[in-house]
Amino acid sequence: MKCFPFFFKSPRGNVTFVLNSNLMNWTDAQRYCRQHYTDLASVRNLSENAQIRKQITAPAWIGLYKSTWKWSNGPFFMYNYWQVLEPDGGDEKCTAANFANSGRWMDLAYHDATFVYVSNTMSWTAAQSYCREHHTDLASVRNPMENEKIKQLIPSGQSAWIGLYRDSWKWVDGTKPSITNWRTGEPSGLRENCAAASMEDGKWEDWDCTVLFYPKINMVHFKYAF
Repeated sequence: MKCFPFFFKSPRGNVTFVLNSNLMNWTDAQRYCRQHYTDLASVRNLSENAQIRKQITAPAWIGLYKSTWKWSNGPFFMYNYWQVLEPDGGDEKCTAANFANSGRWMDLAYHDATFVYVSNTMSWTAAQSYCREHHTDLASVRNPMENEKIKQLIPSGQSAWIGLYRDSWKWVDGTKPSITNWRTGEPSGLRENCAAASMEDGKWEDWDCTVLFYPKINMVHFKYAF
């Protein structure tokens, strides 16, 4: 899915929209847009939506997210252009616009995570920086199936960093763990504030963040249909 930070003048002349051609998830798109521009696009009327559609030939993230549906730059949205049967609920809390066809909006969630194993040892902090620079982030494990995927990728006798760290234990994307897979006796406390997954059984262990392990990167892909 493509980031849609700001690219052309609106009819009122006070908004410029830019399309970024790098694929990223909604959260990364928002972060990128805020760092390089202002924010993901807030579409305020049908005229803006139509003009954006003329400039874009693929689905693109916009700034609408589910917190009673509001724009990422703050205000509750008054104008909407949902596709038929959208939003359809569930855990789909981000919005993409189908600018390749109708220009209408759909709610999406990021599912179908693909994990990448990197064969360089590094500390947890260095691993996080590497993953964010070259991919998305250290892996956040949402369910037992994802944990099994990770286990299968780790070479025999090795462990790999995952995105869990001690701040009351949360993932690098700020969410609290929906599942845990700690080994018996873990987390063991002290100054071991980062988590690694073991190849042997996929169990998690807390470690000193400066220990050198392999990073496990979470590559997020999206499923959508028009």
